[in-house]
Amino acid sequence: MSRAPSALRHAVVVACLGVACLLGVSCASKVTLKVSRAELQERLDKKFPISKRKSVFELKLSDPRLTLVEQADLLQLALSAEAFALGTPLGRSEVTVQGGVHYDKELKAFFLTDPHLTGLDVAHIPERYHDKLRKSVDIVVHEILPMIPIYKLDKSSFKHSLSRAFLRRAWVADHALYLEMGF
Repeated sequence: MSRAPSALRHAVVVACLGVACLLGVSCASKVTLKVSRAELQERLDKKFPISKRKSVFELKLSDPRLTLVEQADLLQLALSAEAFALGTPLGRSEVTVQGGVHYDKELKAFFLTDPHLTGLDVAHIPERYHDKLRKSVDIVVHEILPMIPIYKLDKSSFKHSLSRAFLRRAWVADHALYLEMGF
């Protein structure tokens, strides 16, 4: 069996790299995805409302409003919260949460990471329930929100299929979330 001349092998490798670069795969083995705030908002809207029950109390979060915090590369969610005790409405409040972005390679999805409560308006909730509400919100913020995908890669998209490796960097600019993926 004869081996192809070295020049021919070299030409084939260069041609393959050239085609890969033309198709959107950078020669540095990375792909940058730009996801608009509107697209993220549309996907988040489908995940809500969510509810969490703790003893006789229930907290229902709905109406997510996404803000991209450019200076800090964070995602901020403002949510309507409704508190119930034994099914009886206690009142409504507003919850604000900020966090970064984490990529789960197995699920091929992006999640809120290290979420922290930055605002809780309890003005419309009776004072005797404030402590229970704060505890319920804390559970939802730390245990449930990080499990809700904020963006999932589309299997049918060629560019998305190339980027199913690992998240190198995530940043916010121009009212969009940029996701640099590497191999």
